[in-house]
Amino acid sequence: MLVIRGDDYQSWIYKTENNLIAVDPWLTSKQIFPGAEWLLSRTTDCNHYLVENNLIDKVNYLIITAHFSDHLDIRSINKFSKNIKIYTTHEASKVLINEGFENCYVVKPGDTYKIDDLTLEIRAAGKPYHTTSFAYYLKNDFSCIYHEPHTMNENFISDYELDALITTIDQVKVFGLVEVSMNLSKTAKIIDSNNIKYLIPTGTKPTKTKGLISYLLKINEFDEKKFQSINVACKEPHNTLTI
Repeated sequence: MLVIRGDDYQSWIYKTENNLIAVDPWLTSKQIFPGAEWLLSRTTDCNHYLVENNLIDKVNYLIITAHFSDHLDIRSINKFSKNIKIYTTHEASKVLINEGFENCYVVKPGDTYKIDDLTLEIRAAGKPYHTTSFAYYLKNDFSCIYHEPHTMNENFISDYELDALITTIDQVKVFGLVEVSMNLSKTAKIIDSNNIKYLIPTGTKPTKTKGLISYLLKINEFDEKKFQSINVACKEPHNTLTI
């Protein structure tokens, strides 16, 4: 399985011999909060991997981990076929169905889906996202990856041996109090206790997010120099990792 960093934020691609799976694709130059750019926006510095390589039509599955605009960018989603299979949340499915997408699978923790030789296993997202998002394992006979888009319990013990963990490492707190992402020390503890081979950071460089909401956030971005013992992969757009 090939893991590909789609952009400079939090979009991912999994490639196997028979499938191309896109996660939270952001294919436009700017994400905006629907109808309120002044509230929240982010501009990318690069073309998405799928755009750069003319692969949008080759994607046969989508995973949309939340209905928030930085995960469900509707202008990007509308570039895909309306009958593409999409695994997503209840709230996101309502938006997608309204846009004409016909094959939305509303997932819940414990659900398992077969995608040819891959298995997608859904897990509960960490608080405060446990009712609005989800995490998942994606695995085959040779490798396994776990993706938690926001926060994890620092006592997390994986159900499987993990080749890679995709999660946040730039600490973000709302009003300086409520954690809405991981921090590096918590992530490092999870990496160590689960003997995970690679850390893949997602939701990177939160300071690039602009708008009113950004003024409510206290951000401490990742400094790789402090944790050189961790194997950090896919740090830059279009980087790949074979697992």
